[in-house]
Amino acid sequence: MKRIFFAFAICIAFAISVAAEWNVVPCEAATAAKRAQYAAGVRGAAPGSPLYVRIPFPSSDAEVITNLTEHVIGVYGAAETSRFHAIADAMKRGVYDYEVLRVAEWTPGRCAAAGNGGDFYFLIVIRDPAGAEVARASQFATGRFRALALPDSHVDAVEPLVRANAKLAARGIHGRDPQRVSPWGTLSCHPLRPCVAIRNANGIFVLQDYVVWLLPVGGRIHSMRTDLPDEVSRARFIATLRADERFVTLGGDAAVVAKKVK
Repeated sequence: MKRIFFAFAICIAFAISVAAEWNVVPCEAATAAKRAQYAAGVRGAAPGSPLYVRIPFPSSDAEVITNLTEHVIGVYGAAETSRFHAIADAMKRGVYDYEVLRVAEWTPGRCAAAGNGGDFYFLIVIRDPAGAEVARASQFATGRFRALALPDSHVDAVEPLVRANAKLAARGIHGRDPQRVSPWGTLSCHPLRPCVAIRNANGIFVLQDYVVWLLPVGGRIHSMRTDLPDEVSRARFIATLRADERFVTLGGDAAVVAKKVK
């Protein structure tokens, strides 16, 4: 559908159980079928297969950490020249603490044509015994490894959702179902540095560091496939936006215009 509106999308999101990450628009049936096919491949993969993971679709922090440490130790443990070798060695000795978080996937990859996307992914903060952050990693909902990065002195720590929600409340913005999100566009939130989103009757508010953006009810949803299929069309669209507006994806084929909250 090329012309659907955000009020419709909000109704879809509100119907989703708050026990899970909420997404604004559903993936198309063809994508859902591809995802089911891919998931079956992961579940049935044997050691040596490109799809193999020790614990497919982990359901606990311990299972997520098992998948992560097995991958990092296996890939970087023997490569002494790798910048991640020291991390792999410390993982092998069991000296780290891990914080496992969930992030709603709002990039176009959520409904990828290959079917290997997911509604969320795991963000893992790796800390030394003193509590200092050593690295951040991410893992697909399937349990497969996604990314690993060393800490950046210019990047803030991942703050608890309750604290982020308090920042919004201090500005008079109240909503429900706070969650971490990773959208893409001129309002983007890096997968290892996600934003926080809440929702209420006015729409969705996204907290990006100390800036708040509103995805208002009634805003048009633009199709990434038909309206904004390439860099040229996206650049032309972005050029029409005001200084206080940003282009942001909602996952799959959907993108909207976010407005900065003063």
